[in-house]
Amino acid sequence: LEAAAAAMTAAPAAKLGVFAGPLVDVETLVCAKDLFNSLGSTSTYGCTSLSADLRADYVLNSTIAGIEEADALLLIGTNPRVEAPLINSRIRKMVRHFDLPVASVGTAADLTYEYEQLGTSAEALASLLTGSSPFAKTLSSAEKPLVLLGLGAASRPDSVAVSSLAKEVAKACGAVKEGWNGYGLIQTAGGAVGALDIGFVPGPTAVPLEELKLVYLMGADEVAFDQISDDAFVIYQGHHGDAGASAADLVLPGSAYTEKSATYVSTEGRAQRAARAIDAPGDAREDWAVLVALSAMLKAPLPFESISDVRERMVAIAPNLIGAAGGTIEAASPELSALALEYKPKAEGSVSTAPLASAMVNFYMSDPVSRASATMAKCTQAFGKRV
Repeated sequence: LEAAAAAMTAAPAAKLGVFAGPLVDVETLVCAKDLFNSLGSTSTYGCTSLSADLRADYVLNSTIAGIEEADALLLIGTNPRVEAPLINSRIRKMVRHFDLPVASVGTAADLTYEYEQLGTSAEALASLLTGSSPFAKTLSSAEKPLVLLGLGAASRPDSVAVSSLAKEVAKACGAVKEGWNGYGLIQTAGGAVGALDIGFVPGPTAVPLEELKLVYLMGADEVAFDQISDDAFVIYQGHHGDAGASAADLVLPGSAYTEKSATYVSTEGRAQRAARAIDAPGDAREDWAVLVALSAMLKAPLPFESISDVRERMVAIAPNLIGAAGGTIEAASPELSALALEYKPKAEGSVSTAPLASAMVNFYMSDPVSRASATMAKCTQAFGKRV
């Protein structure tokens, strides 16, 4: 901790940056954001590039159970079989037992049920808007159409343009109305929604990775390491010794989700509390406690003495997280849901004709925990990446 504090003190405040990985809990994110903001940095990067302005823009608004109410479904840039198996099982149930019409725009895949392949690129969305696609009539005649966007579509260079097209399709078919919100995003990371809920996104004075002099990797193992400056000091806080730890000058051992009590938010916006199953090994500590101790050494102490203090701050930022112990969902109002469809940041460039592929690279090894698993490595060897 002393070495970490010395490195952070030596770097200019504006050139400090923190990157959060896909499994970071909300309590840790709150402490990391508050610490770096107090030091004068707004370079706080989450595991997605999504906007945190409107919650209805980055969650599965229908809820997983609500999929069973849909009478037409459009998938855009997602393979739910590998990205969200529970969601896919709901869809499969509706197709097999209730003949739910399903169509997909993106790379073809075996979803375990019949669906109509409309095309691989965003051009198929334009066909839906003009009405030239036969599935346009299916969507427009549905009482509760459901349009699901995947991170494969929401994380491309032309993601703003693609999501704008998806929203136009949702508006045209009446996917958002009183009593029904049929537009949503399928998140693939356990820490993504929680990060967006508390505003863990780059601020107005954020500095790009290549210009940072102090890079703090909070369980982040998928950043562009080749863009980190040679004279930048890299700190990794996390577990399982993945790529981020290998690239770091200093490692602070943290706790895995099985080793701490922590809050996470699901893709449908459900706040959930994980309980500690085992103690962390060696000198590893709960991540929020590491940051609090580090803040004291930096002479910028965070005002937290217990996890309860952190959660009070967490709820003050995002009141919807107050129900984490009970696993509740705070649904967006009809007005905000409609506003989310209208929210379209200015797009740079045109829509690419490249296929809308799934965001999943390897079904069996998608995070630091599974990449450290010998069993998952054997599965990859035996069955391939399954994407």
